[in-house]
Amino acid sequence: MNTYHYWGDDDGDGQGGQVTATGHLEALFFDKYLNSINPSDALTLCRAPYYLDYNSVEDITLTTQYGVPNSLNVDWNEAYYYFNPAPSATLCHTKPTATYSSSWWPHWDNYTDGFRGYLIQSTNPASYGLNFPTTGMDGYAFDLDIRGVDASQLTWQPVTHSGITATVSWTKTSSRDKYPSGKRPEYVTRVTLTGPKPSYSQIQSNNPSPLSKPTLPQTFELVGRDSAGNALITYGFELKQWFVRGTAYNVRFTLSEATTWL
Repeated sequence: MNTYHYWGDDDGDGQGGQVTATGHLEALFFDKYLNSINPSDALTLCRAPYYLDYNSVEDITLTTQYGVPNSLNVDWNEAYYYFNPAPSATLCHTKPTATYSSSWWPHWDNYTDGFRGYLIQSTNPASYGLNFPTTGMDGYAFDLDIRGVDASQLTWQPVTHSGITATVSWTKTSSRDKYPSGKRPEYVTRVTLTGPKPSYSQIQSNNPSPLSKPTLPQTFELVGRDSAGNALITYGFELKQWFVRGTAYNVRFTLSEATTWL
């Protein structure tokens, strides 16, 4: 434990180092998910509010050179302090708009942040490929978890590369959007991908005409701006694969038939 010796002395009787303290005080620092925080960790809105838990492990006594009495026993067993970092526009997670049953979701904790979605891996354009998603298909969507700013007031320009477009909108959620009970927001910032897809006749055919094939990988950078045009939120990802629906539902086809799509 570090010892900093920070203290105040209103009447001046402790000047010259004439204040002593004995005992032992333990401080435990946690984020809102009860993860332990190190003093050197950067604090973010994504993990706020934080709380500090002070525990008096041994009796604490403060002593000064002057005064009657000149010592004080601090009868303090435990105290909690809650606080938040200063508000600033922050992107915390990206969350797929999954519609699977709730029994499927707990498995996400192995490689994501539970119901909150995927953690942001990189804000460096050179490594946007580390972020979610890396694959896409027409109509696929995911949400941006934005804190510290009114996300409904942000404007986003669509981004198009090689026939694939990423569009951001302020969207009303539905019961199909999976969140913990009572935690589903009314509106979210939603990214929707559109691009090459088969026509109805192609879906019904075992030997369809080839689709227009995008050139991949492609990097997409989405920028949310305020009313003055200032960029407040930037998120980048790299699509490395693009999927299309091959046949009608419950219809099987051979490998040679599947290759006709290429």
